[in-house]
Amino acid sequence: MKFNVSRACYAITSISPYLILGFCVLFGTFSSAETAIERELRNENVQLQFRVEQLQAALANQNSCKSASPIMDPIVPTLLRKLSILSDALAVARYDSGERDMILPDSLLQAEVPGQYILLLAQSGSPLTDPLSIALEFGLQVSAIRYVYSDVLNGFAAKLSETDRARLEANPRITKIARDGYIFATQSSGSSEAPNSSETETNIIPQPTSPVDVYVFDSGIRAAHIALQGRVGTGFTSFRNGIGTEDCNGHGTHIAATIGGRVYGQTDQARLISVKVLDNANYGDVSTLIAGVEWVLKQPGDKRLVNMSLTRKALHPPTESLLDIAVTALIDAGIPVIVAA
Repeated sequence: MKFNVSRACYAITSISPYLILGFCVLFGTFSSAETAIERELRNENVQLQFRVEQLQAALANQNSCKSASPIMDPIVPTLLRKLSILSDALAVARYDSGERDMILPDSLLQAEVPGQYILLLAQSGSPLTDPLSIALEFGLQVSAIRYVYSDVLNGFAAKLSETDRARLEANPRITKIARDGYIFATQSSGSSEAPNSSETETNIIPQPTSPVDVYVFDSGIRAAHIALQGRVGTGFTSFRNGIGTEDCNGHGTHIAATIGGRVYGQTDQARLISVKVLDNANYGDVSTLIAGVEWVLKQPGDKRLVNMSLTRKALHPPTESLLDIAVTALIDAGIPVIVAA
């Protein structure tokens, strides 16, 4: 039942005028008590909101470069030692010391990722478009399937034991099993005689007259960087560490700022989109790059461009190199590909 103050006051007045003062004092006390409770609840609410903000900040800090460890197996330095010869000894020492501004030895640029493969399928048979269907078809664990390809290649990437690899080589549905290979951010020689881009050289580069989507295949992009704020779009990453396309290395942000940064960028018409294919330690693999290419091919837009400041020395002719096949797929789709020399 809803309490009606005006009716209560009328009733009291009709009984005795002397009761009015007492009733109003009593009601005021109740009213003050209600206000105090409400004030207490508001204070608790503020405290709870503050706690929520604290937890959100802690979560954001946890899912950031401060806590992100390398996603890939940290085996590159070990691999360098195994593959290197005397002429590569300096490169091994420099890599182990954390210095990345160098020429990597061919033994590493041609290295293959242990236990990772890219498998091509025959066109015949039922389509296999997801990890579960592939796992059931070939007797593999779903967790072993890394990527499923449909645009660049008809196939998939997977982690395989030697037993599974040998078994699948005899499967008529599989036409080729290629070993996955490492890719690295483009390195420089560090020579003091290397030419620098002058202002004149920068000014002669044709400037786009309308917005263009630039897909930066690299270590990610730090979208909050002052030179890039408002210029970075939603991108692609295969690394599940909670930080999305955030750049925890710096190479990708450097490349993005060179392309479309506010200070030193070549243009202000670029919408920079991160395609994160390199780990925090600045290396990745071909299978991840192909997955990034497939993602780009599915994106809308008439004006698209791809930048790959990446390097790998292929062991096979261009017609057989899966990396070259992926780049060719972009070009065939009308997407120019810029590759660092």
